[in-house]
Amino acid sequence: MKKLLILSSLVLFVVLSFSSCRKCTDCTAYERTTNTPIQISNYCGPNKSVNQFEDDFIATYTTVATYAECE
Repeated sequence: MKKLLILSSLVLFVVLSFSSCRKCTDCTAYERTTNTPIQISNYCGPNKSVNQFEDDFIATYTTVATYAECE
């Protein structure tokens, strides 16, 4: 019984420690004149990677004709 409790505690710890590191984002690029979505992207990963993805997406679609938002 003690071994089962230790094993299940270890499994729970591993699952919680790896699942808490993931973050997801949805980014959409719009045409400025009509506010029509032209590109929609979803991305999940570690916080640092998601933040970099959002920065790159917004930089790519921030032009005179388009803009981008991430949620």
